[in-house]
Amino acid sequence: MRPMSEYISSYVDSLEYNWEQFQIEDFAQFVARMLQRPLLLVAYPFDGAISATWIRGQRREFIFFRSDAPAVVRTHGILHELGHLFLDHEGHRIDEGGVEQLLETLAQTKLSIEDRLEEQEAERFAQIVMMRIRDSKRTLIERQGTTILGLRAIAESGF
Repeated sequence: MRPMSEYISSYVDSLEYNWEQFQIEDFAQFVARMLQRPLLLVAYPFDGAISATWIRGQRREFIFFRSDAPAVVRTHGILHELGHLFLDHEGHRIDEGGVEQLLETLAQTKLSIEDRLEEQEAERFAQIVMMRIRDSKRTLIERQGTTILGLRAIAESGF
């Protein structure tokens, strides 16, 4: 069995996504097209204990993210949740209790990333994607020459 980082790196490298033009909303729609399933990003007033969570609906996927999170935290949280989708994890499903009740329960019982292998895999996915974004934006900046304007692409991407 290949180590987790190697497996996930290979998976991320196989994606045909333009990391130089990365925007989290665009990447989320890229995921939706790949999975052939609608995906909605929804701001939600979580407290500091949770930055994002993924919920599998009957017809679409939902990623709720903390509405007041700084851009880099929001981006990382959404990437982590997209990792669950890409890696075909079980996820949380909406039941008869509804979204509000599920979100409150998740916020109260959120496991740390060390608690489950799926959480470790999703976290590694987010880290690897962030490295790909950073490396390709750095390459783009080096080609353009490093100027204040050249750094704008990184600053605006949430990093």
